[in-house]
Amino acid sequence: MTVEDYEFIEFRELSNKLNGFYDLERYRQKEEWNRINYITYSMLLNNPYVKKSDKPKTFEKYLNRGSKQENQNQIKSQSELDSWIG
Repeated sequence: MTVEDYEFIEFRELSNKLNGFYDLERYRQKEEWNRINYITYSMLLNNPYVKKSDKPKTFEKYLNRGSKQENQNQIKSQSELDSWIG
């Protein structure tokens, strides 16, 4: 944008440009995080010092590695809440 564009820009236009910029940054960070996860996953598979039982079967299972435990904790906390309420 030029200096004249900044002088005559409306607030709505500016907020749309800022939202677009932040969305792009979030996308870049997410892609970088996925790249790091994939590199870590490939290092785990090729490392001879990691036990076979500790190695994930697929990349998707590696990415979702804590979700079952978190879901079980949520279920337990919900049942505890129900028991307190009666």
